[in-house]
Amino acid sequence: MSTGETAQAKRGLSRIPFTVATEARIKSLSFWLSVLGWIGLAAGVSELVTLVTPARNFGQIANAIVHILVATWCFQAATAFKKVATTDEADEAYLVKGFSQLRKIFLLQGILVLIGLAFVTAVLLFLVLHGKA
Repeated sequence: MSTGETAQAKRGLSRIPFTVATEARIKSLSFWLSVLGWIGLAAGVSELVTLVTPARNFGQIANAIVHILVATWCFQAATAFKKVATTDEADEAYLVKGFSQLRKIFLLQGILVLIGLAFVTAVLLFLVLHGKA
């Protein structure tokens, strides 16, 4: 690889020519990710607030952490996608950042689904094995 090719590989695509309709969809994605972030932040804060009530459950700390993590990642992805749609520089870098944050969100949700399925399976297995006794 020559020096010119190395410089080109490091720079990558700085500006990706999107159509007006595509930029509008990216802006819409940014908006809805922001909405989801605010909802997640409100859910996380409400989980923390319920810790001071008499019916507190320390599992709410885990819920609050998950909600706040997802909200943070949503805000970061929304910011990155908004920059893709509104600026004329570093589109590739902003897309990578936005997709990285979305990957974290989906990975966390996938793990939570697997944990939930494991609990359901454990309960069903317990009921099948001990239900007839």
